[in-house]
Amino acid sequence: GLGLGADDYLTKPFSSRELVARVETRLRAKATTDVMREAQEKIRRTFERFVSPSVVEQLLANPLQVELGGRLQEVTVMFADLGNFT
Repeated sequence: GLGLGADDYLTKPFSSRELVARVETRLRAKATTDVMREAQEKIRRTFERFVSPSVVEQLLANPLQVELGGRLQEVTVMFADLGNFT
C-alpha cells in the first residue's frame, strides 16, 4: 500500500481509462522530476567552476537559506608565466 512506498494503486474492478490516466500522471511526474534533477546538476556544474564543491553542496542542500548580497570590492588579478618553471 501507500504506507509501504507505493505512489498509487487501483482497486478491482478498475477501468482501462482510469489505469491509463494514472499511468500518464505518473509519467508526467517522472518527467518533471527528471527535469528538476537535470537543472540541479547543471547548477552544480556551473557553480563548481567558481566555488568549492562543499559550498555548492551547502547551497543545493539548503537553497532557502541562501542570502544574496555581500560587498563590491575591487581586486587586482595578476597572471605570470615563469620560464623553465614546472
